[in-house]
Amino acid sequence: ALAAIPEITEFNIGHNIISRSIFVGLNQAVGEMIEAISKSEK
Repeated sequence: ALAAIPEITEFNIGHNIISRSIFVGLNQAVGEMIEAISKSEK
């Protein structure tokens, strides 16, 4: 996955959250991103 590439030190996720929120609402879009981040840390 991208997180395994040592040269990548950060991700810009703002556009993803706002784009997703158009379809599902901001609360759900943020929740989905938090869930995805939590799963990737395990």
